[in-house]
Amino acid sequence: MYESKEQIFYYHAYALGLGGIIERHGQKLAIPSIGSAALSSAGGEACVKSGPFEWAPPCEPQGGFSLSIGEVSSRLWSKEDDDYWTSEAEVRVSNFNLCNRVCVGLMVNRMTSQHKKRRSPTYDPAKDHQPRITFSESQFFNVFVDGQRLDVTVNRALDQCARYDELRGLIANDVANGGEFCRHNLLTIGNDGPEYVQDLARKYISERYTRCSIINEIRRPEEARFEVYGYSIYIPDFGRIFFGELQAADGMKRLNMLRWNLGCADCGDGTSCATDMNGVPMP
Repeated sequence: MYESKEQIFYYHAYALGLGGIIERHGQKLAIPSIGSAALSSAGGEACVKSGPFEWAPPCEPQGGFSLSIGEVSSRLWSKEDDDYWTSEAEVRVSNFNLCNRVCVGLMVNRMTSQHKKRRSPTYDPAKDHQPRITFSESQFFNVFVDGQRLDVTVNRALDQCARYDELRGLIANDVANGGEFCRHNLLTIGNDGPEYVQDLARKYISERYTRCSIINEIRRPEEARFEVYGYSIYIPDFGRIFFGELQAADGMKRLNMLRWNLGCADCGDGTSCATDMNGVPMP
């Protein structure tokens, strides 16, 4: 029997353990993606486990690019009640190792997206047209860069800006009140800092998308050879590492717990422990 409804919902969520590219001899080689899962538009559940995993470009000399993890598990699932369509995601990546330079014992990416139904008695058209997308229990354990331990903690207060308009409002208010949040997230910057920092703050910007990070300030160890800029680490003669990078738009959030952008001999880009959510109600 067919049942007519006021609204229907198309779910959309994906999860990724790791993936990316590396450049060799003018060609871009794909790093095999592992731990990938996608949710049906009808909802349901998607689960995958992979690992251990090791990869290097073909014929790579010893000491060249290498990437490995112990295990990745990705799970996506949906729920529905009288008030909400809810999408859930959890990705766990253990023993991440990038070229023996960046190591993470465990990364957890945990996101929840809630779209409120129009028929809910508490529906507020002024704000509930946008979903609440939170990163709740996302966290890092045992982060090391060039053998130096880093304390990478998550800014739980940022979840108070779960809707896109709330996040944009936080950024606008922060600029008016000194810009501490924006400086940490490389949204505004002075004349100091390397070119990639200047580009993120001044060139790679959009009216439709917002980029920031879910992590707190990273404190640089005194003896470290690398530099800290906001939520990123710059390792000379190697590249840039970004922690907890969040990309947001109206109705969408994408969280990469770790992103790398390498240069010199190991030119390449990739992400690990990533989720994306942007389901949509119709109409």
